Amino acid sequence: MITDMKRSGEAGTYNSSLRDAQAAATRQHILVSMALIIERGEEPTYAAIAKQADVQERTVYRHFASKDELYEAFWWMVVDARLGSTGYDASDLESLLRDVEATFRAFDRNVELVSAMLYSKHGLAIRLRMNDQRTAMFKRVVNSELPNAPAGTRRRAAAITQLLYSGMSWHSMRAYWGMDAEEATACVAQALRSMFVEIRRASGKRVPAKGKRKPRPGTQLEK
Repeated sequence: MITDMKRSGEAGTYNSSLRDAQAAATRQHILVSMALIIERGEEPTYAAIAKQADVQERTVYRHFASKDELYEAFWWMVVDARLGSTGYDASDLESLLRDVEATFRAFDRNVELVSAMLYSKHGLAIRLRMNDQRTAMFKRVVNSELPNAPAGTRRRAAAITQLLYSGMSWHSMRAYWGMDAEEATACVAQALRSMFVEIRRASGKRVPAKGKRKPRPGTQLEK
C-alpha cells in the first residue's frame, strides 16, 4: 500500500511537470509566432497569432489574458533570445565601443523587431526598467575618461553617450544613411572620441580667478 501511494505521488509529480513543460512550450511557440508576424510587417492580433501558431485563439488568451501581458512577455523574449545583453559592465571607452558594435550587429539581424520595439509603449517600459543599469555604466565610462572634468560636464557627457549608444541612434543611421552596424559603430566612436578630446582640452585650461582680468598682450601685466 505504501509503495502504491509512493508511486501514485511520483506519477502525479511527473504529470504535473509534463503539463508545465507543455504549457511553457506552447507559450514560447505563441511568442515566436508573434515575432514572425511582426517581422512580416503585420499587426500581431490575437487572431493572427493563433493562426500563425496553429492553435485556438482561446489558447492565446489562456496564456496571455491581456495585450499588456502579451507584449511584456514578448519583448522580454526578444531581448533575451534575439538581442542578448552586454551586461552593462563596460568601464572605459574601448569596452563600451565593443558593446556598441555587438549590440548594433544584433539590431541588424532583427531590424523589424527592434524597429517595432522602439516605437512601442511596452518596449519603452522595458527599456526604462533597464535604465538604471545603463546610466550607471555611462557614468562609469565617462568618469574613467574624464576624471578631471566638472561634475555637470561629466553628467552631460554621460547623457550624450547614452544617446549615441541607443536603438534610436542605430535606427536613425540605418534609416537615413543606410549604415550597417560597422559603420554606425564607427560614427559613435568618432563622436565620442571627439567629445572626450574636446572636454579634456577644455578641462585642462586655466581659468582666471574671479574678479581678475586676463592681461592683454603687450601690457605691463604680461609676464
